Amino acid sequence: MRSLLLFGIMMLLFVPGAWSQPTCPEEGSRQDVLSTQATKYLWSLDPRKVTPSRRLALQKVYTPCGFRLLWSQDGVVSTQARDIMSEMRLSPRKGLRPSDYGVNWWGCRAVATEIPCSDRYQELAQFDVDLTAAVTRFAGDLRYGRVPPVIPKAGYASVVDDNFLAEFVRRLAITDNVLALVSSLEPAYPGYLRTEAALSRMLTQRLDQTETYLPTTVLNLKQGQTGEIAGLLNQRLSELSYLPSPLMIPIRDEFDGQTTIALTRFQKDHGLDPTGAVNTETERQLNISIEKRIEQLALTLERWRWLPQQFNTGPIVVNIPEFRLRAYDNAGNVQLSMAVVVGNAANRLSPVLQAELHRIILHPYWNVPADITQLEMVPAIRRDPRFLVRRGFELVGRDQRIAHPSKTQIIHLLRSGTLRIRQMPGPENALGDIKFEFPNSFDVYMHGTSQASLFAHTRRDLSHGCIRLEAPDRLAVWVLQQQKTSWDRERLKMELSVPATEVVTLDKDIPVLFVYGTGFAAEDGSLRFLNDVYGIDAQLETGLARISAQREHDDRIPWSPLAIAPSP
Repeated sequence: MRSLLLFGIMMLLFVPGAWSQPTCPEEGSRQDVLSTQATKYLWSLDPRKVTPSRRLALQKVYTPCGFRLLWSQDGVVSTQARDIMSEMRLSPRKGLRPSDYGVNWWGCRAVATEIPCSDRYQELAQFDVDLTAAVTRFAGDLRYGRVPPVIPKAGYASVVDDNFLAEFVRRLAITDNVLALVSSLEPAYPGYLRTEAALSRMLTQRLDQTETYLPTTVLNLKQGQTGEIAGLLNQRLSELSYLPSPLMIPIRDEFDGQTTIALTRFQKDHGLDPTGAVNTETERQLNISIEKRIEQLALTLERWRWLPQQFNTGPIVVNIPEFRLRAYDNAGNVQLSMAVVVGNAANRLSPVLQAELHRIILHPYWNVPADITQLEMVPAIRRDPRFLVRRGFELVGRDQRIAHPSKTQIIHLLRSGTLRIRQMPGPENALGDIKFEFPNSFDVYMHGTSQASLFAHTRRDLSHGCIRLEAPDRLAVWVLQQQKTSWDRERLKMELSVPATEVVTLDKDIPVLFVYGTGFAAEDGSLRFLNDVYGIDAQLETGLARISAQREHDDRIPWSPLAIAPSP
C-alpha cells in the first residue's frame, strides 16, 4: 500500500473523532473525467514530496473524502472558491496580509482552469490543493492568530486544532454563505469588532487622502498665532478627524480655541499629557503615518485572536501600554475601569499572561522578592540601620519564625539567604490593604499601593512588575459580587476596619489577562494609539514578517514532477 493510504488508515485509528463521518462535497451521480483523473492524481501523491502546507491539506482535508476536489466541478471554479479568494484578497481589513495566502499567484491559475480540458487534471488538482492550503492557513490565522504553537505567545496557551480547521475548510467548500462562516472564526468581543471596523475605515482613509507632516517649527506655536504653520497643524488635525474636513469647513491659518480643544483630545487619545500645546512628543505623534497606525490596529487584532473564543465568566483585563484595567461582563461589556501602574520598561516589565484569580487577601504581608532584597533593601539598610523598623519590615528565617539578629549580622544573613524580609500590614505596606492572587509562572499579582501619588503620572510604568491598582476596593467589591457570597462595599469596609490579615477564597475563579495593545477602538468610539513602551510591537512585527517570508517561499516551491497519476 502507498504511504498516503497507510497514513489514512492510521488517522482513522488514532485521530480523536475521526470515526465520525466528515463533511465532504457531494459527488453527485457521476464525476466528470477531469475530476476523476484529478482524484487519482491526488491519491498517487507522496506526502514527502510536497510542502508542509500541501501535506497537511492532503492528509487532513482530502484523505477522509477520498481525495475528491473541493473547489471546482467539471473543471470550472466554484462560487465558494471565488468568494473565499475574494475574502483573502480583502484580508487587510482583518489585519492580515494577502501575500500569506498566495494571492499573488493563484488567481491566474484559477482562470486557467475555467475551460474543461481532459489533459489538465494535474493543474486542476494542484490548484485545488494549493487553494485548500491557503484557506486552511487563512482560517487558522483568523481563529488562532498567525504565531504558530512552536513560538511562545507571551504567556498565552497556543493550541491549533488541525482537525477543526480541516472540517471547517470542507464545510466552507459547500456553504451558501462563505462570509458568515468566515466571520464565525473571529472573536465576538465588542472591542475586537470595534477595532476591526476602525481598521477597515482607516484603510479607506489611506486611499482617499495624502498626509501632512509638520516641521519642528510647530513647537514654537502659541494659541492666538496665525500663519502657515498654524494652518498645517489644523490640516493635520483635520486629516486625523480631530477637526472638521475641509470639505465642510475651510482650514484656518490660526491656532485658536478650536485647535486647542482638538489638540487636547488628540493628546488624551495618544496617552500624552493633555496640555493643549505642541511639545516634542505631541509633534512626534502627530507625524506618525496612517500606515503605522494601521499596523498598530492589526497587531492588536492579532493578539486578540490568541485569547479563548469565550470565557466562563467575564474577565479582568489589564492593557499594559494603556496603564488601565477593565472588568467585563459575560457579553464583553465594560463594568469597571481604573488606572493602574505597571512594571518599569527599563528592567521590570509586567508580563503578558492569562491566569485565574482565586483569592483576595485583606491586609496582606509583602514578602520582598530576593532580587529586590539584594538590589534595593540591603543598600538601604547600609545607609540607614533603622530603615526596616521605620518602614514596618521584619526578618523571617527559613523556619518561618521572626528573627532578631544583631545589626552587624543583618547584612550577612540577608546576603546569604538565611533571612528574608517581609513587610507587615499597615499604612506603609507596599501592597496597600488588598492583594489579588492568581497563580502564574511569573509570580506577579495585583494590589493596592501606599503611593497614591503615582496615579498623577500619565505614563505609569513605575512598579517592579506587579500591577498597582488605583481603586483596589472597587475591584474587590466587583469580584466578590460575582461570587455566591453576600459581599458589598459596606461589608468590605467593615472587614478592612479590622487590622488582621484575612484570606477570601473565591468560589468561582475569574480570568485575569495582562494584554498588550497599542492601537484599538475604545468604548466611546475614539481611536487610541499608545507608545510601544516595552518594544513588544516591534518584536511581533519582526516575527510576523519572518512567518510571511517563509510562507511565500513555501508557496513558490513547484510541485514534484515525480508525482504521476495512473491512467484513467
